[in-house]
Amino acid sequence: MKWERLSEGFVTRREPGTATALAAGSRCALTDEGDLVCTYMVQSKLGINDFVATLSRSADLGSTWTEQGPIWPHLEDRSSDAVSLSRAAAGDLFLYGIEMPIDWPGETFWNEATQGIKQNCLG
Repeated sequence: MKWERLSEGFVTRREPGTATALAAGSRCALTDEGDLVCTYMVQSKLGINDFVATLSRSADLGSTWTEQGPIWPHLEDRSSDAVSLSRAAAGDLFLYGIEMPIDWPGETFWNEATQGIKQNCLG
């Protein structure tokens, strides 16, 4: 498969100093209807355990994007969710990732005792 760059730009731009200042881990997939969907995590700053899995959609193959918002808004203050998106050959979209509990606001996701990320579960 050969890719040709048609244009470049941003799926989302974040406001510095806010609870969603950074976006990372973007993954895009094409729906059967012809829309591009993009998942990514927003967070307040690097290293903080406050990832919010977010979705944006483009109806014009990526020229413009509309943020649909958090995928699970009810989990925003309770868990930190890091997700990836993929598409199966048959066209089904899959969302998968990890969920880490938030024990207190502003905590890091790093566990010093294990020298790895804090306890999490697959989603």
